[in-house]
Amino acid sequence: GADDSMWDNGTKTLTMKGVSFATTATTAVKLPDGATVILADGTENRIIGGGATAAQDGAYTNKLYIYGIYAAGALTVQGEKAGTGKLYVNSGDHINSGDAWTYSVALYMNGDLTVKSGSLTAQGGKATATDGGFSYGVELSEGHSLSVSGGTLTGIGGESYDTEEPNNVRESFSGGIEAYRGDITVSDSGKLIAETVPEMMDDGLSYGLRIIFGNLYVSDSAALTAKTSQAISISGGDLKLSGGKICSYATSDSAAVSVVKETYQNNGNGNIEITGGEFECVGGIYMSVSPAAEGMGILSITNGKLTADSIYGPNKLIISNSTVISGRINADTVELQSGSLTVREP
Repeated sequence: GADDSMWDNGTKTLTMKGVSFATTATTAVKLPDGATVILADGTENRIIGGGATAAQDGAYTNKLYIYGIYAAGALTVQGEKAGTGKLYVNSGDHINSGDAWTYSVALYMNGDLTVKSGSLTAQGGKATATDGGFSYGVELSEGHSLSVSGGTLTGIGGESYDTEEPNNVRESFSGGIEAYRGDITVSDSGKLIAETVPEMMDDGLSYGLRIIFGNLYVSDSAALTAKTSQAISISGGDLKLSGGKICSYATSDSAAVSVVKETYQNNGNGNIEITGGEFECVGGIYMSVSPAAEGMGILSITNGKLTADSIYGPNKLIISNSTVISGRINADTVELQSGSLTVREP
């Protein structure tokens, strides 16, 4: 850029004013706990990590990572006054001839991630191994959460393959946003986009946004768009929409939205709760609670709008002062208290 970018060690602030940085290192940038990245108005910034090859075994007991950005703790990303600054982060290709689990992650968070303004796009590189590769745009380590209250965060999962059978290479895990025991919140004017590269969109192991043991909250005028084979997947948590819009697009026969709770998952109720805003599902909604219990597995819509290709599995579907349009509905109980329900087969 025309102006120098700066790192302030006292405030742990990285101000980017048009950086284009590519490296052969397998971690392009490492940021300390409590760091802030400021994207100068009108600038485009790029960080590209290097690739790696390995020949290691150990399956899930040996996890091999490369990163675009590794955040050692909490990280805040924001623009300047106009919020027009952009940052693109890519991790390299990670090729392992052994069976150790092999990851390429554009932005890895060992703390909470907060996006306040500006635009951040993180895309994972290709990952392969004989027991499966993993490519993530954004991965949150255990117990950490994501908040997008302004600007746009886009997470894109890259290509990933299981090469155990050289003559029958299979797709492996690809995810735009991955969280484990943490919540994802999109609020105010924030926008979150979660998807995979086109090569992975027909694969059953591809996720746009996946939360394991955590909740998804969308409110205010926020927007969440997810697109791939399994666009939104929540296991052991709830989905709550109180304003704004969720658009979920399934690109295969998988459900556009899946919310499940199993016996061993001791948090969340496996519910979808809409109290405002609009929810559009191109593809079905799948819900499952095992074993069934009172107050669990409920899909409730109050003062909102829901459109879906199908609805399968809720213990209760409750509609109040809302508009619901769906294809086939399979639920234990359907209550239309007020508003309208239209069931239209394809």
